[in-house]
Amino acid sequence: NETYKAVGEGEVLAAVKPLEDSYGVYSYPLSREILESGIHETRSGAKMLFMREKVVYRFVNVDKPEEYVDMESIGDGVDSQDKAPGKAATYADKYALLKGYKIQTGDDPDANGSEEMKAHGTEPKKSNSNYGKLKDICVQKGKDFNKVLEKVDTLYHKRVVDLTDDEWDKVYLPMAELPDAEVQSS
Repeated sequence: NETYKAVGEGEVLAAVKPLEDSYGVYSYPLSREILESGIHETRSGAKMLFMREKVVYRFVNVDKPEEYVDMESIGDGVDSQDKAPGKAATYADKYALLKGYKIQTGDDPDANGSEEMKAHGTEPKKSNSNYGKLKDICVQKGKDFNKVLEKVDTLYHKRVVDLTDDEWDKVYLPMAELPDAEVQSS
């Protein structure tokens, strides 16, 4: 049984900031918006604060500040106390950098819940196969997997592993009917 270890914000910053310095890029959160917040009760009856935050992250050319790229990222935070907002912000920031620089973590964050989530009974549904099936179909059909995940989040405000069976069918079945991507030789 594999253990899931999240890539920490410190690890991401340690990898990104020296490279940004050497290439003349500065990145920072431009704006934040709370998309959703509330109290959720776990199966064990514990009350958990949930927050979903959208951040717009800006990547600026320090030599020509008029040249910049903005990227949206969404982060969720769940905590039994008051740390959910900070967790949501940290997650959104970290994934803006990972997505912005196309950094592969090698981890499947949706495959298994964190130990903290499991302890509170809020781990994601065990639909690892759906995550893998969606990833496989994206490769087969020539679709950008990350964009499909973002689309799922935008449409359903949840991760692939948290989709109901009906929602899953609405995502997967239309993609399965698309023609396969043609492999072009160079």
